[in-house]
Amino acid sequence: MTTVWLVDRQFDSKGLVRLTYATEDGERMHTKELAEQRLVTGDGITAGRDVDESALDEAPVDDRER
Repeated sequence: MTTVWLVDRQFDSKGLVRLTYATEDGERMHTKELAEQRLVTGDGITAGRDVDESALDEAPVDDRER
């Protein structure tokens, strides 16, 4: 498991929320989409979480510094 941190959230017009988590060095990222309603009724959103290595993707070079 790898610890990642919430770096971005986006809401769309269909009621979906896209959460983007990244490793501390910014080289790997994990994206999770969920219904906006789950923000209130779900298990909550945390700033940090542990994810399996297989769930991590390469972060775009332009976004790594951010």
